[in-house]
Order: sequence, then C-alpha cells, then structure tokens
Amino acid sequence: MSELPAVPSPEAPPAAAVKPLWGKGAHILIEFIAIIFWLYALTKLFVFDVDVWLMNFVSPALVWVLAYKFPIVLAALAVAMVTTRSVSLGMAIVYIAFYPFVVFFWKIPRFIWRQQSWLLAFAFINAVISLFRSFKRAFVLKTLYVICALLLLEANAPAILYGAAAGLFLTLGAVYVQAFLKAFKPSAVFQAYTKVFPAFRKSDFWKTDNTYKNLPAEQLTQEQQLARTNNLQNAVIYNRVCLLISKKLRDYQRSKINTISYLGNLIGLLILTVFSFALINFAYFKVHPTAYEMSHGVHGLFTFLYYSAGSMFYATNGLMPVVPASQVLQLIQFLFAVLLLLIFVTVIIATKNERYAVELGEVVDAVEQEGHIIEDRIRDEFNVPDIEDAIQALQTAKAGLIGFILFMSKSLGESGRQIDVE
Repeated sequence: MSELPAVPSPEAPPAAAVKPLWGKGAHILIEFIAIIFWLYALTKLFVFDVDVWLMNFVSPALVWVLAYKFPIVLAALAVAMVTTRSVSLGMAIVYIAFYPFVVFFWKIPRFIWRQQSWLLAFAFINAVISLFRSFKRAFVLKTLYVICALLLLEANAPAILYGAAAGLFLTLGAVYVQAFLKAFKPSAVFQAYTKVFPAFRKSDFWKTDNTYKNLPAEQLTQEQQLARTNNLQNAVIYNRVCLLISKKLRDYQRSKINTISYLGNLIGLLILTVFSFALINFAYFKVHPTAYEMSHGVHGLFTFLYYSAGSMFYATNGLMPVVPASQVLQLIQFLFAVLLLLIFVTVIIATKNERYAVELGEVVDAVEQEGHIIEDRIRDEFNVPDIEDAIQALQTAKAGLIGFILFMSKSLGESGRQIDVE
C-alpha cells in the first residue's frame, strides 16, 4: 500500500469569546416584536385592516393618525438611534425585517441540530426540496387565490364578485387536481436525491492528478502530498456521507413519518375548502341578500365561515340557503367534502404510501450504490486495498477533516477491522 505521509497542519487559534449583542430580556422583547410585526403585516396585507379595526375599538377619533404611521415610525426610529446604541438597534431592525428568513434558515435547522434527529432533518429537507421544486406553480396559484379572495372581501360590484368567485373556484379545483395527480406521479423530492449524488461523483473534487497518480509516496513533493491527501479525504467523506444517508433513509422509511405529512395536507385542504366557500357564499350574499335566511346572529364573514364549516357535513349552522343558486353552492361544497374524505383518504394515502415505499427504497439503493462506486474508485485512484486503509492513511497524514470522517464511520457501525476513533 502506498501510504500517505503526514502533512503538517497549523494549529487553530483559540476561539475568542463572542459577546452577544442583546441580553436575554432584550432578545425576548425583540423576538416578541418581530412576531407581532409580521402577524400584523400578513393580516394587513392578506386579511383586513387590523390597525383600523383596533383604532376604531380604542379611539375612533384617532383613526386619522394611521395615515401618518410611516413617518411616525421613522421618527421614532431616529429618536431611538440617537438615545441608544446604534449598532444594537440597527441589528435589531435587520433581525425583525428578515425574521421569516431567520426562522426558516436558522431557528428551524438549529432546533433540528439540537434534537439530533435524522427523522426531523429529512422531513425538513424534503419540505424544502418540495417547496423549491414546485415554487413556480405554487406561487401562481397562491397569487391568483389571494387576488380573488381580496376582491371578494372588498368589492361590491356584481361583475367583479362573480368573476372573483369563479376564479377562486377554479383555483381551488386546480389545487384538488394537483393533489390528486401527486398520488400517481414520481416524487419530485426523491428525484432530486437521485440527481444530486451522481453530480458530485462526476466532479473532479476528489480525483488525483494523473502525472503523479501511481508514484510512490516518497517521490511526491509536499504540494503533491497535500493535494493527494485532500483528494482522498474528499473521496472518503463522499463515501461516508452516501452510506450514512442511505442508512438513515432506511430508518426514515421505517418510521412512516410520511403519514403525518398526508394528514397535514388533508387538514390544509379542508381549511382551504371551508374558507373558499365561505368567501364565495359571502360574495353571493352581497349581491343577493335574500338568498340566505338566518335564524340567529348577524350577517358577516365569520357567520359564513361557520356556515361553510357546517356545509362540509351538509349542516346549515343557523344560516339557510333559500334560493336554488345558494343551495347549489352548498351541494357543490358537500361534493368537495366527499371528494376530500373518500378519494383523497383512500386513493392518496393508499396509493401514495405504496409509491412512497417503492420510490424511497430506490433512493436508498441508489445512494448506497453511490457509496460503493466511490469506494471502488478510491481503490483504483489512490492504490489502497479498502476504505478502512484509506481512513487509516488519512489518520497518518493528519487530514483536516479526519475527525468528521471517524464520526461518520462510527455512526455507520461498520463491521470489519476496528478503526481507532479516539
């Protein structure tokens, strides 16, 4: 075996203590402000003028102040910058402004890392891949839905209300069709897994230079020794990552955690259907107030939400459709409920579970095969008998990431010659 010589590596300087920008109390306050700000922004943008409603509730005479809320906020920030630490305040403003990205790209991954749960990690990764793979279609559908919903809430002209109601109904139908077809299409998430790993294998980040590929170690220059050690290290890491991920994917497959995802999608479709038909019925009521009779309460959006929830089970909930058009709307909503409960529960859960098991099994086999392919190439490219000899050569060479490689090897629980992980 051509053993890799040791390559000296500089000692890492001790990490300096990082002083937090905010104390614990200030951090809790900023977190609270960020949550309130984004709840207000989303409600204001997509639901209703919550600030106007609150001001009318507190002091109707001061509603005019809301027209100047932007300059008032800017003035308050200017005063705060003068009277406080500018760096801390500036970082707090940036933190609040980008809070959704902080949650998605930092808080959730950090929580998963602390839990040390591969199941949570794969669930999150699959959700992210699914989001980006279907982003264009989802963005178009959600944009159309929001526009139609806002028109149904704010408009009063019959032509606009009828057009928006038709658009909302078609968008809802497209969501149902898309969810139904997913049961019979290959998973975009699993297809992404099978494309990513071969792309890494085809790259040159681990291959040796043919000019010194078969030279004995003692004939290599220090630069060539370092390059060869780094390439071998990259190849071993790729091998370890493939085998470890395939092992953890098998555990993920046995966990049946995908059932939770199906139930979440089912609940999401139920809520979307209830809200959609509440808006459609509310819009029709604005055009024809006599189309519904109410036994108690007042006409309003919440009343129609309550009525729509009952219509999923063909109950009126105190609001009775009394003309053919409003009665047809209730029948259509009941048919959507039947479609949701019968077709999606039986077809999607049964069919998708079967496809899920087959497709995930293919992904596990493909990723595991990637690990074996790279192991064969390690023997060919670096003239080592097996992967354990390659790891020991990296230990001898004191490769920079040998600790990470040993950690993954220990997690694999491989049989064979014992590798020193101390």
